[in-house]
Amino acid sequence: MPEWTVSRTRSQELFQEIAHWVAGGETSYARQMGTFPLVIARSEGPFLYDEDGLRYIDYCCGYGVNLFGHNPPWLVEAVCQAIRIMGPHFAFPHRLYAEVGERIAAFFPSIEQVRFANSGTEAVMAVVRLARAITGRPCIVKFEGAYHGWADPVCVGWQASSGEGPAPESAGVLPEAVASVLLCPFNDLEAVEACLEARGLEIAAILVEPVLGSGGLLQPAPGFLQGLRALADRYGALLIFDEVLTGFRISPGGAQALYGVRPDLTVLGKILGGGFALAAFGGPRELMRPVAEGRVVHGGTYTGSPTVLAAARAVLDRLAREGSAFYRTLAERTERLARGIEAAMHAAGLVGHVRRIASMLLPVFGPSSDDARTYRDLVALQDAARYRRFCELLVRYGVFAHRFPLGRWFLSAAHTEEILEESLDRIAQACMDLARELG
Repeated sequence: MPEWTVSRTRSQELFQEIAHWVAGGETSYARQMGTFPLVIARSEGPFLYDEDGLRYIDYCCGYGVNLFGHNPPWLVEAVCQAIRIMGPHFAFPHRLYAEVGERIAAFFPSIEQVRFANSGTEAVMAVVRLARAITGRPCIVKFEGAYHGWADPVCVGWQASSGEGPAPESAGVLPEAVASVLLCPFNDLEAVEACLEARGLEIAAILVEPVLGSGGLLQPAPGFLQGLRALADRYGALLIFDEVLTGFRISPGGAQALYGVRPDLTVLGKILGGGFALAAFGGPRELMRPVAEGRVVHGGTYTGSPTVLAAARAVLDRLAREGSAFYRTLAERTERLARGIEAAMHAAGLVGHVRRIASMLLPVFGPSSDDARTYRDLVALQDAARYRRFCELLVRYGVFAHRFPLGRWFLSAAHTEEILEESLDRIAQACMDLARELG
C-alpha cells in the first residue's frame, strides 16, 4: 500500500464538516471528482499539502492559473505592498488600471482598450453582449467541446448522451436561453461556412477557443483560424478569441500570436491574475466604445480591485523579463513528461498516448490517431473510466491531476527536472497498478 494512503483521517473528517455547510463540499462542479476528496492546507512551488500533512505534486496548477507555481514570494510581496498602500478594494479608478492595460496591449496588439472582470465567465458574458450590441444581431457561433464558462448564454454543447443535437449543459438552463447559440464542429470550416451562409445576417460573432482546452487539447487544423477570420469578415460578424486558457500559456501573446490570426475581441483570464480572481476583455478602441460610453452595461463591485491588478502587474512584468526562453523551457519539460507518461503506459501494457501543446498535456487511454480533429473524435478515443481510475491511483502516489477525462495537465516554472523525475516514478507505479486491476 503506498504511503500516501496510510492516514488521511483529518482530511476526510474535515471534508465531511465542509460538506455539511457547503453544498457538495466545494464551490465548483469540477473540483471533487473521485473517491479521494482533498482538503488542502497550504501550497508551495509545485506542491499541495493536505490537512494530514501529505504532499502532492500538482499538475492542475489552479486550473492553469499558476504559471510560476504556487505562492511565489515575489507575487505575494507585490500584492501585500498594494494592500498596505491602497487597501484591498475601494471601487474607484487607480493607477494600476492604466499600468495593467498598457502591459496587456504590449503583449496583445489586437487590444487597444480593456475592461476588467472577476472571472472568465463574466468576461465572456460581457463580450458576447458587446458583440450583439455592435452588430445588432442575436446569434453566436460556438464550437463543440469548447468551454466559455458556465453562464446560460453559452451553456450549450454536444452531449454524447443526448443524441446528435445540441443541448443545454446544465439543468435549469432554458432552451430559449441558448436558442441563439449555433453549434459547429471544431476544425470543420465547411460546417461554419454553411452555418453563416444560412444565417449570416443573424450572427453577431464567432466565439472560439483557439485551442480547445476541455475539449481534449485540440489544436486548430492548418488554415482553420484563418478561415474563421475570413468568414467573419465576409459576413460582417466579429471574431472573438476566448484566450482565458491560452493567453500567456501557449505563447506570451497567446494563440493569436502563435497562429498569426488577429481577432476583433479577446477574452483573457487565469494566468493574468496570478491566482487572484481576474479576467479581462478588450479590442480596438472603436469596438470598445459602446462599453466606454455606457451603452453596453458592464460592471461589478470587485472589478479591477488594487489587489488583483497588483498581482497582474507583477505577473506581466515577470513575463516580460523572462522572455521566450521561459516558454521554451516549459515546453521542453512538458515534452519530457509527456514522453515519460507514454513510456510508463506502454511498459505496463496499457494502450495510450499523450496529447501536448506548449505547457499543457492530456494522457489519453486509447490509440493515437492523426485523424482526431474534432471533439467527438476525442470523446470516442478516451476511455473515460480508465482515465478517472488512473487519476485516483495517482493521488495515492502523491500526484494530483484533474480527473475530467478531456481536461488538461499544466506545468509551471516550479516543475523542475527533479520534480519531473519523481513524478514519472510515481506515474509508472500507478500505470502498473491500473494494468493489474484490468487483468
